[in-house]
Amino acid sequence: MIAGLAFGRRTVEAAPEGELLPQAPGLVREREEEDTAKGPGRDDASSGSRLDGEWLYMGDLEIAAYSMTEKNLTFSGKKPRDGVTLAADFSQFELGDQVRIGDSVYVVEDKVGDNAAEDVCVYFESSQDALMFGRQVQPVYRKRADAPEDTEFLIGRFEITGYCSCDICCGEKEEKLTRSGTVPRAGHTVAADPDVLPLGSIIRIEDTIYLVEDTGREVKGNVIDIYFDTHEEAVNFGRQKHYVYEENKSDPKGNKKSNKK
Repeated sequence: MIAGLAFGRRTVEAAPEGELLPQAPGLVREREEEDTAKGPGRDDASSGSRLDGEWLYMGDLEIAAYSMTEKNLTFSGKKPRDGVTLAADFSQFELGDQVRIGDSVYVVEDKVGDNAAEDVCVYFESSQDALMFGRQVQPVYRKRADAPEDTEFLIGRFEITGYCSCDICCGEKEEKLTRSGTVPRAGHTVAADPDVLPLGSIIRIEDTIYLVEDTGREVKGNVIDIYFDTHEEAVNFGRQKHYVYEENKSDPKGNKKSNKK
């Protein structure tokens, strides 16, 4: 479960042990202040303007700070990192996005609450550092991670999760078989929404080739669940965002052809 609270209101989805940080007086900066002057690469652009190469200006956004206990993990399933981890509004950002605020570059690894007033929250290991940061309004820039160069066989950008055959992941069943009736294999089997990727589809995620052999109640839309041998491995994998490619098949003559109909 995700942890962390930002000054006075639930900003990041919080675990029971999340730490409530009080409002830091005198640290809120208004839009008319010096913060909102031209930031790096900005050219008086409106929100959504592409500036400075691949960076996309998202607007002058409200930024808060948050902290966690050592037991808490981010929404991505990873431990938060000081100076790296950022929680963001998933209607504007995706897991794995790089986000530039001033001279600092963060990675979206966490999620702000659905009713949060802040658009992004910077993680601090120290509660005192989080208090010193306060709330600010600054120009924010986004860059998608792993932008594809070859789009010929690109299916789309998917949220990738992990699962195993344990009762927690698959429920209590006598036979732990896939929807295809096969024994799942690590590094081979994935579950997907059959309306998006039919059973039998061959796909590539980064450098690994997988076969869609399974489905799942929570696997809907652009979501893929990768099979692991153990629950610990599945949990450690967490949630990630990756571009997914259709893998070519070869006909008997050795010519490559697409899986697409």
